[in-house]
Amino acid sequence: MSKYLIQSRYTPSGSDSKKIRVNFNLPIQDITINCGAIRSREFKLNNSTVYLNHTSYINNLLPFKNYTIQVKVTNNVDLSTESILVIETLELGKDWSVGTTAQYSCEEGFYITGQSEIICSVDYGVVDWSGESPECRKRGK
Repeated sequence: MSKYLIQSRYTPSGSDSKKIRVNFNLPIQDITINCGAIRSREFKLNNSTVYLNHTSYINNLLPFKNYTIQVKVTNNVDLSTESILVIETLELGKDWSVGTTAQYSCEEGFYITGQSEIICSVDYGVVDWSGESPECRKRGK
């Protein structure tokens, strides 16, 4: 499961200090669940009472800390399965600056969708990565 948690570095609004955020990127085709179609993919910090949609971020995490993440997948007849994993947030190198390029690749047995290279850029005064973050999908699915 941890291969589906993507960590990135960002600066929260109104702050000067960098934090880590985690996005849960679990493609439906990588899920096996009994009795029908997938209705939801959610995740949360273990001590939180609120699950987040799989496209959301858990924000304000500190680098070099262990966090327990709970993942829940529910099908169309309300049967769900949950997994718990512990991740250690990373210090993602030096500050990213406008023009920095990030290259993505996938582990053996997976292929990349979307762009394999994104660039830190400014769009309407907001600094962000160009395009959508790529996904790694299991071959044969």
